Amino acid sequence: MHKNIPFDESPENANLLLQEKINFLQKALIKEISIEDKDLFLFFLDIAQKIICRDHRLLTFYRKEYRSNNFQNQLNLESSSNQARLKNDFEIEIIRLFTNSFINIMSALEYCLKDILTKKLPVIAERIDRYSTLRNIVKELEKENIISQESSNLWHGLIFFRNALVHNNTYAIRTNTYKFSEKVILKLVEDKPIKSHIKQTIFFIEWITNEYYNLVRKIFNILIA
Repeated sequence: MHKNIPFDESPENANLLLQEKINFLQKALIKEISIEDKDLFLFFLDIAQKIICRDHRLLTFYRKEYRSNNFQNQLNLESSSNQARLKNDFEIEIIRLFTNSFINIMSALEYCLKDILTKKLPVIAERIDRYSTLRNIVKELEKENIISQESSNLWHGLIFFRNALVHNNTYAIRTNTYKFSEKVILKLVEDKPIKSHIKQTIFFIEWITNEYYNLVRKIFNILIA
């Protein structure tokens, strides 16, 4: 398995490593699934790769603008407090970039899993109508031992995080803690805003693509059993 992205990488390097990771997962899946199922199972990773490549272009543009002589000259004319504010505004733009990518990738995952289950595991799909949420899909996959109870719990953490970002102005609707690793712990506190961090969000995107790879392999093994 391709090694995970070091948590302390810069956003630029982490983005490039994430592109490499998704490319690795795509090639690995191609070796394990049938040719006729390739498009169906690879569609989500294709979407994720396009989103990450777009992020690279935008991140390069943001950094180029920030380092430009015009911006730096403008920055030097500002007071110390305004300089700090402008620098912070720039970092917030980067955070928003990756946060939006996380949201888009979660939405794409929901669509793609519904499509896979409908076409390949209709028995499960019958229990998940077209209006069902990703949370319901995860529950059904856990029932079928396609994902573990531990993974299911972490998936629910990401779903609550995504829903808070999209529907509740970043405010959590419940209190819980989800430990992904020693360095990545998602803490939700009811009625408190959830802070987005660039490194954490990149970790979540990588985690999602890794988990997708694992569950697709299990689904394909069910099909050929």
